[in-house]
Amino acid sequence: MNNLYIICGMSGVGKTTLINELCRRNRLNSIRSYTTRPQRSYLDTGHFFVTEKEFDLIPDKILDFSFSHFRYCITNEQLDSADILGLPPNAFKDLLLNKQNIHKKINLLYITVSDDIRYKRMLHRNDDNAWILKRMADEKPYFIDIEKYADKIIFNYNLETSLKEIETYIRNVTTNRFSGKANDYGSARPTYSAEILDIFKLLNINEHTYVADIGAGTGIFSKMLLDRKCTVFSIEPNKDMFEYAIKTLKVYPKSFIINATAENTTLPNKSVDIISAAQSFHWFDHNNFRKECIRILKDNGKILLLWNVVNSNTPIIKKIEKCIKTFNPNFHGLNTGIDINNIQYCIKIEHKYIYKNDLVYDKKTFRKRWLSSSFSPNLYSNIYESFIQKIDFIFDIFSQQNLVNIENNTIAYIGSLNY
Repeated sequence: MNNLYIICGMSGVGKTTLINELCRRNRLNSIRSYTTRPQRSYLDTGHFFVTEKEFDLIPDKILDFSFSHFRYCITNEQLDSADILGLPPNAFKDLLLNKQNIHKKINLLYITVSDDIRYKRMLHRNDDNAWILKRMADEKPYFIDIEKYADKIIFNYNLETSLKEIETYIRNVTTNRFSGKANDYGSARPTYSAEILDIFKLLNINEHTYVADIGAGTGIFSKMLLDRKCTVFSIEPNKDMFEYAIKTLKVYPKSFIINATAENTTLPNKSVDIISAAQSFHWFDHNNFRKECIRILKDNGKILLLWNVVNSNTPIIKKIEKCIKTFNPNFHGLNTGIDINNIQYCIKIEHKYIYKNDLVYDKKTFRKRWLSSSFSPNLYSNIYESFIQKIDFIFDIFSQQNLVNIENNTIAYIGSLNY
């Protein structure tokens, strides 16, 4: 289940600026609600401004509310595509009442500052003085009890401080998206092509090599590295995955599992020869990951990014993608994680390899493989059993002799740091 971050706060607390900067810096998707409120100025771009007649004709509204004498709405399609949006308290409460129809976890971030700061900020954006005073008086009743719903309260006196505080919160929430999935992940996610050994030889990975395997998960790729007798620091932020990796890798004397993030590995400066990220790079904050690579990688060190990538044009994968999309509308496909722009931002690509690595599943591991997806419902979801039934049905359609084959490649990028 994906997360939806609701930014809530009185006028003048800086909601729009925070949302715009969070989207720019973290590639989040926001939306503009429809409103009958007049546009204050050309700088007022947080909404679609419509007439009463146009408002009534907007189809498929999932939220339809009034705030400070004006009407607002958001459509189902908009909400499905949103990562973050601003809402007043009454709309947020309506959203909670309707959460059974929303396939996302709702997180409320309440933004606040003192009234004098709010007043000065609204004056600075050229709002009319009488309008400001009326607005401040009108909206206070809406906010009487909203703080008790907040997952996080942000005192927005300094933009950069507030942004970092929210980004840290989002990273922590994102880290937990695989919680409860470690057993399925560890037992059903595939290893990488045996031809990866060619890359190990190219990089001269041996008993003297130090590797930081970042976003190590349950230790699937760390194990391949450890089998080469090198020293591996497996960096994993998710508690369940971290504990599973400890069990998986405990037999290796040169294995060190660290509960930390890609952006703050806790490793010493210039301490590793190679940084690897297997099936994890797309989850990172790429700007801060790049800075961390600069800090921990030795001079002339290398970065290895790799993924297992299924063939999305095959009938079975089309069925699976349609199934996941049905249960999680924010799912956009199984191979959307490889973004060449993000890769090139972090590394100068020197080599790219594609190795055939087809996957074979029995019914049990097939089920576990798709339950391990971050987009799939977890054990405590009320749609968990329905999802399993759909996945089992797909297996039955495509299985031969109680097995299914899925076309898959291991794709690897090797490069040096992009300073």
